[in-house]
Amino acid sequence: MQATGGQQVRSRAGASLTALDDGCAYLFGGQEPSTGACFSDVWRLDTAVWSWTRLQPRSGAPPPRHSHCAGRLTNGCIVVYGGASQSNSMFGDVWVFNVTTVEWKRIDVAGNAPTPREMATGTMLDDARMLVVGGRAQDGSTLRDVAVLDMARESWRAQPPLCHACCAHSATLLPRDSMSEVRACAHLKWG
Repeated sequence: MQATGGQQVRSRAGASLTALDDGCAYLFGGQEPSTGACFSDVWRLDTAVWSWTRLQPRSGAPPPRHSHCAGRLTNGCIVVYGGASQSNSMFGDVWVFNVTTVEWKRIDVAGNAPTPREMATGTMLDDARMLVVGGRAQDGSTLRDVAVLDMARESWRAQPPLCHACCAHSATLLPRDSMSEVRACAHLKWG
């Protein structure tokens, strides 16, 4: 991947790209498609000039991974959950990257944590809560569980499961007032 200036990022799949209020997007992890090598690097894309810069964290980074969830927290931070290693071992850990201090911190989250997984969706419900849905477990099974990762309380909270398992899917949060329009356009069936 190359922008108009700056450094060049190696090709990768299963990386995350998180936009923050500073006008930049932050790329984390991923897997090189031809060799399968995984990354734990962080790159900043300055969208004003389309230039990549590799950041050098001042503290230990998460193990290299791909197919994880990532989202924007308050105060210039990014939360990362789960994913898989180069050997396809699944992660169930939670990390926070502070783009201001350029530091990683592993977070010990209370509550009933979901099974380690890859290819789940992590949709930010607000500046502190991520909705984690589905994914694929270590045994290869596709998951249908749903949990909320609450970073303000550093806790997990299980939600009712989906009626069907899903992985490698996408999700987005719609504003509450748009739901009537969605229902008018499509029949939503969850059960």
